[in-house]
Amino acid sequence: MSFSWSFWLLKRRKIISELEAINSWFNKRREEFYGLIARKIRGKEKLRDEGYFPFDLGDLERICRLDSRKA
Repeated sequence: MSFSWSFWLLKRRKIISELEAINSWFNKRREEFYGLIARKIRGKEKLRDEGYFPFDLGDLERICRLDSRKA
């Protein structure tokens, strides 16, 4: 079964909104950030435009390479 990337984008938004709902039960005096980490994320730009922080393995690899250059 094949799904379009828009289906998966909606699925990711649902996961994040569920996390926001659960977190609303707790301390409301702090600033919160929501992110998603997966092997591959298509549509990361749309999620970033909505204020979320999506990272996939490619992003983490780039971060590790940048960090290793500082050492």
